[in-house]
This record gives sequence, structure tokens and C-alpha cells, in this order.
Amino acid sequence: MFKRFIDFIFQKDRFKVVIIVEPGQSIEIPSKTLVLTKKGNAFTWVRYKCPCGCGELISLSLSPVISPYWSMVISQENSKRQKVTITPSVYMRNTKCCSHYFITENKVIWCK
Repeated sequence: MFKRFIDFIFQKDRFKVVIIVEPGQSIEIPSKTLVLTKKGNAFTWVRYKCPCGCGELISLSLSPVISPYWSMVISQENSKRQKVTITPSVYMRNTKCCSHYFITENKVIWCK
């Protein structure tokens, strides 16, 4: 119970910010930030730093033309606090940390 309270207070394992950019727009990606690339009406990429803290930049394709690809749902609680869910799980076998997790409403749910 206490651990859940501490995690809630410090928002551990949660993306705090969602930024939407146009293709080709350069942006420095801080920790705990999801950067969504939007071309026209469609989202094409999700980029963020690995939530394990290793610093690896993760890029997930949202386009079925590029394999592998993920699906994304954005629930707009309000315009300032968007919540992102990405499916299926993210398993980065080719990174130094080999993290495996789900992103559900900005929360990172680790696979054991």
C-alpha cells in the first residue's frame, strides 16, 4: 500500500507529457515525455526515452506500411492532459536494457 502511494506521489513509471509535432520537426525529447508525430489527420510515430532510465530513444511506427507497427489510442480528458495507450506491448530486444512493457493511459506496466 505504501509503495503504491509513493509511486502515485512521484508518478513513477508514468509519462507526464504528450507533445504532438509535425514530420521533420526537430525536438529534444526529455524523460517521461511521449512525442507523437502527426501527418495530416494520422499519427505516424511515437518517440520517447526508454522508461527504464537507460536513455535509449525508442521509436514506434504507427503505420501498417512499416513493420513492426503499433496501434495507439488517445483519450482526451482535456486538451492539456492527453492519455495515450499503445498496443501491443513494447519489447525492445535490440536495446541494451531489453525492456518489455505496456503503455496504458500514459502508465508503464512492466512485464515480468
